[in-house]
Formats: sequence, C-alpha cells, structure tokens
Amino acid sequence: MATLDFNDAYIVVDEDRNILVMRKLGALPPGIEKDNTLSFAEKQELKPVENVFVETQLSLTEEGKKLLAQLKEIVITKDAGSNLNQPGRYYFHPQRVKELKDIISNFSQSE
Repeated sequence: MATLDFNDAYIVVDEDRNILVMRKLGALPPGIEKDNTLSFAEKQELKPVENVFVETQLSLTEEGKKLLAQLKEIVITKDAGSNLNQPGRYYFHPQRVKELKDIISNFSQSE
C-alpha cells in the first residue's frame, strides 16, 4: 500500500455507522494562526485540504483493525468524553494522529 500522507484525522459518527477520515491539511491563512478566539477544531476547518483518505482505503491486518477500533473508541470516549453512538465529529489530537500513523505503518497488509 502506498504511504498515506495526512496530518489530521477525525471520526464522523451518525445514526448508522462511524467513519474515519484522514486529511492532509495546508497552513492556516495569514492572520488566523494567532487568533486565540478559535478552537482547535475551528482552526482545522479553516486550513485548506490538500488530500483526503477514508478508513475503507486502509488495508489493515486483523490486529491492525482491532487496534484501530480501540484507538477510535479512545478518541470518542476518553478524549471527547462522549459515547460511541453519539452523533458528531471527533477530532484526533496530534498525538492520536501519530498513533494512527503507527498502526497504519505497522499493520498494513502488503498487496
């Protein structure tokens, strides 16, 4: 599998399912990076999107799928303080993006 280049990830949960979205984001527009009134999520949404990948494009081993499911659960329940079926968008903090990249790097199936 080709290396996925991304620096942002989030989970979208709706009534029927959840999906992991990974994005390569560019820099914030000038002047916005110092705006302390904007949250992390708001700043992420203002960055230009250079590329997008979704969970279905991953080719993980069974162990990788288990680790990914655990990581998604941690992001929703521990990091966001929500429950798994609560609709919303749950952002991965930078450390969680690194953990996600490690799972993909170490548990992708070769084609």
